[in-house]
Amino acid sequence: MAVDNGFTNLLSPEEHGGAGIGWSDAFPLFWGIGYYRVPLPIAETVIANFILNSAGIDAGTTEPIAFADEVAAAKLVVRDSPEGVVLKGAVARVHWARAAEKVLVALPDGRLGLWKLNSPAISILERTDVTKLPSDTVVFEDAAADVVFDCPFANVELPLRHFGAIARSAMMVGAAEFALEESVQYALDRVQFGKPIGKNQALQQQLAHMAGQIAVARHAATLAFLHVPSWSDSHASGDAISAACAKVLAGEAADVSTTVAHQVHGALGFTYEHILNFATRRLWAWREDHGTASWWARRIGGTVARQGGDAFWPAMTDPKLYGGSTAA
Repeated sequence: MAVDNGFTNLLSPEEHGGAGIGWSDAFPLFWGIGYYRVPLPIAETVIANFILNSAGIDAGTTEPIAFADEVAAAKLVVRDSPEGVVLKGAVARVHWARAAEKVLVALPDGRLGLWKLNSPAISILERTDVTKLPSDTVVFEDAAADVVFDCPFANVELPLRHFGAIARSAMMVGAAEFALEESVQYALDRVQFGKPIGKNQALQQQLAHMAGQIAVARHAATLAFLHVPSWSDSHASGDAISAACAKVLAGEAADVSTTVAHQVHGALGFTYEHILNFATRRLWAWREDHGTASWWARRIGGTVARQGGDAFWPAMTDPKLYGGSTAA
């Protein structure tokens, strides 16, 4: 259904079967994956197709494509051989690898490569994350690549991690907003001692705090989506500061949202079968993906420290003064 509706090529140019839209217009798609708790590798395939098509490469499949970002794949060994570029090593936490036909890998030398997962030189160790959805380990045994290419977004540092992080930030906002709506409705419906528990002022305060954290995260994610390069402007400098802020604030919103939502629902909400779990478990998993809040916060801190105190406030109003980089 996602392929038939064109979702997996939403960010790709029309000559590759895409809609050719920018990231900011695609925000509702990533938000919807979170809000509706979609158990499909749509985000991963959208990002992989976006990068491949922006480089002028046809993915050669309408099936899902998994990817391993720069940090996850940092310990892989790459070498040239008569068969082409081959890869050796293992990458953990590759979401939906078992369901994918190919995997896009950020190589330690800075290039990107595409591998067929049905290769006899590749094995998949099936794992799951806290959501009980696929988060597999992919093992390469001198596996030859289909294609290796330079990233078309040379001005974006760690592009797979960058795109993955902002996609996750929008997905986390969606899941958190669903958890908020469920919590507010439950507080109105659950009657204890003759009145809805939502009448309790302490509980109202917690829900208001949850709503505030989500609103901040939504704004940060929306801003980050505005700064992502498109296929038609691959040389634009992606603002890594806003991407980092989006992931940090989404992580903070996830912490508050899952805590408050489960407190409101009580013991009932902790049962795996309860609908709340399909949002909160994803929030717990997604805050770890493509850099935790602390990982991105350290990079923000390093960038600010290098620029000096005089640049701090101007950069808060004009992030371009930091050059869009969070290099360690």
